[in-house]
Amino acid sequence: MGTQILAGQTLIADTGNGHLNQYYGLADTTVTTVTAATFGALSSVYTIPAGEATAGSAYRLACSGSAVWGSTQQTLFLVFWINGASTGSLQVDASSFSASGTLRWSAVLEMVSADGINSWECGLLGNINYASQVLTGLATANNTVGFADDQPVTAAVSSNITAAVGARWSSVTGAPTISCRRTTFAKIS
Repeated sequence: MGTQILAGQTLIADTGNGHLNQYYGLADTTVTTVTAATFGALSSVYTIPAGEATAGSAYRLACSGSAVWGSTQQTLFLVFWINGASTGSLQVDASSFSASGTLRWSAVLEMVSADGINSWECGLLGNINYASQVLTGLATANNTVGFADDQPVTAAVSSNITAAVGARWSSVTGAPTISCRRTTFAKIS
């Protein structure tokens, strides 16, 4: 990870290779809620500054929260929300949970700059399960739904790049909601 500091080398506090602030982390507890049938940011939105990413730079956004499946079951769609646009598409089928079920969820979005220009490899993984259930070790017994997606994304490192986990419902009938209660973001490589 990064460049080694040599004995006698002067340490500089900036974001250049081998400097003190090359890797960083941010966190917040801003609650965001998605109730719409159109995509929006579910997690907090973080920005990768223009010119910061080089080939091999990696970023991780982790988030979690709660949901109510709605009195009429609806399909939940989860995506990478890069520069305000949805990329990739995960679907959690409407029949996965009972009507009005209260749930907990977590997700991790990782982005790796493939070329330091505009090519990124992105992955999203996570899970959703009932909030009040005693877990037994069997996903089917717990009604735990795991999800994963992996997609190439184009975003120029010469401009700011915003990153978030996005979501939408297939319909708003039954008032389904999903809320993010915490988000962390870190440059990890």
